Amino acid sequence: LRRVWSRSVVTICADGALNRLYNAFDGEEREQYIPDYVRGDLDSVEDDVKEYYTKRNTKIVKYVNEDTTDLEKCIELLQSLGTSCSQVLVLGAFGGRIDHEFSHYAVLYKYPETNIVLLSLNRAAFLLQAGRHAVHTELLGPNCGLIPLGE
Repeated sequence: LRRVWSRSVVTICADGALNRLYNAFDGEEREQYIPDYVRGDLDSVEDDVKEYYTKRNTKIVKYVNEDTTDLEKCIELLQSLGTSCSQVLVLGAFGGRIDHEFSHYAVLYKYPETNIVLLSLNRAAFLLQAGRHAVHTELLGPNCGLIPLGE
């Protein structure tokens, strides 16, 4: 996490994920992972967690739109910033609610021009455009599954 975080051009946290980020670390280690932005409808973030990050200059961007997921809201914020980045890494994309996981797969398909990679400790998912590809799985283990989405 430290390597990915330190190389990030911008860090955006969905509102509910902010609680998990806060609870994952203590003291000085927590201070190393201060996101630039928090985006979402803010219905999930705990008040003390929001206050902690606000005091550390995290910009809280409330956006209520029941037609988009918090991940979509984060992608839209990233695009609105005009930040040039070659890849969007979504950390902690798996292991929560199954409806969130499926919606994350849908986001890959909805934003094909954005190189989005969904990550967790032992899983990764990304969209392959039409054509031939070589998928190297040595970093993730012996298994590779392909899920056809779209045409």
